[in-house]
Amino acid sequence: MPTHVIFDTDAGTDIDDLYALALILNHPNLNLLGVTTVSGDTQARARLVAKMLRLADRPDVPVAAGIEVPDVLAKQGVDAASYKRLTHTDLVETDDPEYGQTYDDAIDFILGQLDKAETPITIVATGQWTNVAEVLRRANERQISMIADLALMGGEVHLLHMGSNVKSDPEAADFILKQGVPTFLATWSISRQLEFPMAEVRAMTRESSSPFVQALRAATDAWWGDGMTHKPGPVCYDVIPVFWAAGEREAISCIKLDEIPVELNGTYTRGMMVVHPWKRMSAEEVSSTAREYVTLTDAIDVETLKERYIDLVFR
Repeated sequence: MPTHVIFDTDAGTDIDDLYALALILNHPNLNLLGVTTVSGDTQARARLVAKMLRLADRPDVPVAAGIEVPDVLAKQGVDAASYKRLTHTDLVETDDPEYGQTYDDAIDFILGQLDKAETPITIVATGQWTNVAEVLRRANERQISMIADLALMGGEVHLLHMGSNVKSDPEAADFILKQGVPTFLATWSISRQLEFPMAEVRAMTRESSSPFVQALRAATDAWWGDGMTHKPGPVCYDVIPVFWAAGEREAISCIKLDEIPVELNGTYTRGMMVVHPWKRMSAEEVSSTAREYVTLTDAIDVETLKERYIDLVFR
């Protein structure tokens, strides 16, 4: 039976969110219940996602727009227009049916899905974790019980690095990691190894007749042309939690930690996960999630995952 997933994303800034969406749509082990957007202009992000779903012949998948700015930044006067730049939402053009559309509230949507769920749902989140934290704050006991687990992109324990999804809203990350909800973290240093150089992207998409694949290629070109040339091409961090949610774990090695504190105050360390190196080095290997610990990536088999991704999405 496929795993039911809700995909929470900041699609429209970095390109790997759309690569993650492509994998969700094409993976036989996943059933996509809906997509929610987070961070900055969430309505523009929702329009982009809705267009991609239409081009994938999946207009039946609901889309909802979530929280624009974390509370801490909103209280400092930061607004959506100045928060999290967009690089490829112009893919939605004036003659597209999505242009000018307004989408319902993401938190209400997720809670509604949990309310009516008959089997638990996995929440895959590849943007900052603001929506996920708000869902956990507002959820009742029954709704919480319908969360199978959280598959999150973000955080870092192997290097002195915080990762943008946690750095963007450390309070959300700290809250989530204290709730005892089964959680998988695709850490920054491990996930960043899965990349597709631009020459490879062009070769894989050149002959495709799929409107979705052609739009993915156009979005990739727009993102690349917006100053992302410091990367070799799409660095597909966000694909790792999707593979995990789909149950493809042979190529993803993980460890478990009983707690992961998040620094909330340091001038240079705010958003950093504070884990003693001895704890990390002696951590037990694990291939599942549980309420008693956090599961996080320790290594991946890059070539196996790349080949699997190409088979599912581009062939």
